[in-house]
Amino acid sequence: MPNNLGTEVKGVFLKEVENHKLHQEFEVQVAKSIKRGQPVILSGAGELIEEAGVGEANINIIGYAIHDGEAGELVTVGMRAYAIIWAEAQSQLVAGPVKYQAYNVPTERHRFEDGAIAANHTGWALDDAAAIGDEIRIALL
Repeated sequence: MPNNLGTEVKGVFLKEVENHKLHQEFEVQVAKSIKRGQPVILSGAGELIEEAGVGEANINIIGYAIHDGEAGELVTVGMRAYAIIWAEAQSQLVAGPVKYQAYNVPTERHRFEDGAIAANHTGWALDDAAAIGDEIRIALL
């Protein structure tokens, strides 16, 4: 398809049939770069992303980059998740796969625990938690 200058271009994304999917911006990890269409994983404290390596476990891939980005830049990710909610940590955890634990009546928050080894993870913690009860963002599957 010609663009404004008359040259032909090919896009990475040919169709986006799930336009209702969640899109979220993340900063690219130091000394890393992301290319559009590349699967990405959380890196650091959850605010950062990096490219998924060859053979990366599917449980760690949060989505796919919508455009290119270099270290320190923001990249929009087409998430595998459909929503982000506020929740609390069941215990100390690192940003990454989590599974639902319970509803905490006193705080009126859902609790999540580390799901890195769970076959049935329910989403990803987008923040680290230093202790039980820490408020974190959860990207729900």
